Amino acid sequence: MKKLIIINVFFTIALLVLGIITAAFGACLGCPDWPLCYGSVLPPENFTAKLEYYHRLVAAIVGVLSIIIGITYFKNQKLLSSLLIFLIISQILVGGLTVILRMPFVISMSHAILAVSTYIVLLLLYKNSYKFKRNFWTLAFILIFIYYVWGAVVDKTSSKLACENILCLSSNFQDLKVIIQFAYQTINLTLIFFSFIFLKDVIFSVLMISIFIANIFVIKSLLSVSMVTIHYILTLLALTTAILKSIKEVEKEIPKASEV
Repeated sequence: MKKLIIINVFFTIALLVLGIITAAFGACLGCPDWPLCYGSVLPPENFTAKLEYYHRLVAAIVGVLSIIIGITYFKNQKLLSSLLIFLIISQILVGGLTVILRMPFVISMSHAILAVSTYIVLLLLYKNSYKFKRNFWTLAFILIFIYYVWGAVVDKTSSKLACENILCLSSNFQDLKVIIQFAYQTINLTLIFFSFIFLKDVIFSVLMISIFIANIFVIKSLLSVSMVTIHYILTLLALTTAILKSIKEVEKEIPKASEV
């Protein structure tokens, strides 16, 4: 079963990255209807429609695999498997509402949070545990999760270009978008200092610095799709690293009957 989880983890990563690329191209409503695309099973010869269509296709694969994993793991991990199935069903419904209601802020944010939560639960299932160590890595995971979610706020409020420089120097702090972007950069800087002082992990510290630099390049490149994607991948890598280092691994084998 762990092999199937690993496969689904990679499909979920592909889904998350494809989702950010779709958003960067402004193609979230590339298919204006749901679950069909322009009233058809196949998309028209249109780039934005195809991009959104492939995003939905990968989402369907992740959904099917997640339900299979949830059912198979239910006897051994009732909480995590139930949570996985709940998240997938919720994600399907919210994904549909995102299109039907034309991406309102609350629905769009829910869509982003449910997506990364599904990814986290898959990692927990892979580790066969939902217990976290009481150490700085767990705190790092919480901070990165906050940074990730706040990044969605930055995106959904169109605040990425609110500041022209680091820490929004000389920006108008009466503008809510400036405050949102300032908070985003501040969380990132906090993570950099935290990783150097408490984690003392050079590689992870370099990763956090890379995320900060990538965010600056996102601004300087005026939301270049490549830079937005690189920044997102680096953030997802940091989130993955922190959670894998913070989970208490349970030394309990999955029953052979559930092996795939």
